[in-house]
Amino acid sequence: MQKTATVDGLHLKGTVHPAKKANLDIGGLAGINSGLVKNCSFAGTVSGTERIGGIAGRNKVSGIIEDCTVSGTIYGDHYIGGIAGLSSGYIRSCYVKSQLRGKTYVGGIAGESRGYIRRCDVKAEIVGTDYVGGIAGQASGYIRSCKVKSVISGAAYVGGIAGSATIVSDSYVMTHLQAVQLYGSILGIAETPY
Repeated sequence: MQKTATVDGLHLKGTVHPAKKANLDIGGLAGINSGLVKNCSFAGTVSGTERIGGIAGRNKVSGIIEDCTVSGTIYGDHYIGGIAGLSSGYIRSCYVKSQLRGKTYVGGIAGESRGYIRRCDVKAEIVGTDYVGGIAGQASGYIRSCKVKSVISGAAYVGGIAGSATIVSDSYVMTHLQAVQLYGSILGIAETPY
């Protein structure tokens, strides 16, 4: 979707699994979002290799995803998220009730977030190897006012909110967490914000 595009009130059910070998940037509604997606939902299965999300595979800097709901199963190898596989933009007021599986960078909202995640709610089973979190596998941006009630498991960099993050505030976590090293009820590891 382009910067000027808006999708409002679109509700989809189904399975998204491209047949091509390079299964990159796969989403329930959009592969790459640079515009506004609001009041939308996806129920079903989304799968691929890298940057896989329930709404968008990749949410770019100008991208906004708000008031969206995802339920079902989302899986792949790297950058797997309930809303977006990789987000550099804004995600707010979204709800995810799903099973998420991947290897690295697996999160209830975003596999990796370089932007903002705010007022999101996750109830999920989240399974990965490294950088696994209830909201984000890794977050170099902001996470604020989010809630997580999930089962989360991984090997290293595993956290109730994020496997690795810089700024997290006003968030609530109730998880069953399993990991081998570098894990915590909030963060697997806290990074400096610069």
